[in-house]
Amino acid sequence: MSSQDSKRKLPPYVQVSGKSYWYREFLGRKDGRIQWGSRVRLCPSDAPLSAVWSAYELLEAAEKRTLTWLLNTYFASRAFNELKPKTQADYRQFAKSMCGVVLRDGSRFGSTHIDTLNQRVIQLYLDNYPARVAANRHIALLKLAWNHTQCRFDGLNANPTIGVRLNREVPRTRYISDDELDHALSLAPPWLNASMQIAYHCRARRSEVHALLRSSVDEAGVMLRRGKGSRDEITLFTPRLRMVVDEAMSLKGGSDYLIRTKGGGIGNAQFKSAWARLMAKVQCEKFTYHDLKAKGLSDMINPTAGHRSPKMLDVYIRKPMKVTPTYDS
Repeated sequence: MSSQDSKRKLPPYVQVSGKSYWYREFLGRKDGRIQWGSRVRLCPSDAPLSAVWSAYELLEAAEKRTLTWLLNTYFASRAFNELKPKTQADYRQFAKSMCGVVLRDGSRFGSTHIDTLNQRVIQLYLDNYPARVAANRHIALLKLAWNHTQCRFDGLNANPTIGVRLNREVPRTRYISDDELDHALSLAPPWLNASMQIAYHCRARRSEVHALLRSSVDEAGVMLRRGKGSRDEITLFTPRLRMVVDEAMSLKGGSDYLIRTKGGGIGNAQFKSAWARLMAKVQCEKFTYHDLKAKGLSDMINPTAGHRSPKMLDVYIRKPMKVTPTYDS
């Protein structure tokens, strides 16, 4: 191992040889001689140090078959890497939260051997995790990871998430009134104002709005690439949407993104900070950005947002239906 590699603090028993980093397990001494296990390739020699450590930790965890190993195995899979970046980031955050839970004996949930994970353990996790909806997401990820790993490794028990009762999720009912929205828009910076209005008029999620490019706009309207399995669609211009898009087109910054600042597109941290400041100023009940999509759908005469089933659409309708009563004579 070169002096440069030594300074980079490689994992124990890892060396670079040729075009790869290699790990050899130290097996102790026998008759005064050091015994080594077989060489295991970790990654290419031009990989960053973080990738070397990730590969090493995955290899180490594989011998223990812990919850962390199970999730990391899924994260290293093709199936995971084909997911959208936002979904990947969400799953990694779920895993970090789940594995970081401190157990009664002081250990972390991530260090739990998978042979000890059963329906009772999973149900207790759902019952006791402080954020009940987040717990559902954690277990949904565990179910995915277990199904993926079970098909590829011998000796795994049946998926312990099957048959457990998820926490009840109460549908969100917050409806933003016109006055509340106008008030919030008056306090928002130009880029956030445009983002919010497009979310309302196009009934769109934040990720969909902030992924829009200037080329997404043509003479007819705004072409929106929807996520979560919904159908893409073009929202035709109304006078109000046309005005909002023109305002977005005039935002400062040379980025190709429709919603942008001088620094380019809107990052997650930048949005969260701006949204927190806005919600601290509004003089009404706080609401989420996602509530803007619900308002857009609730205000439409014939609501649609690319959903593939009426059940998916119903989640967003926050206003009572208007019914004209008719009766038999």
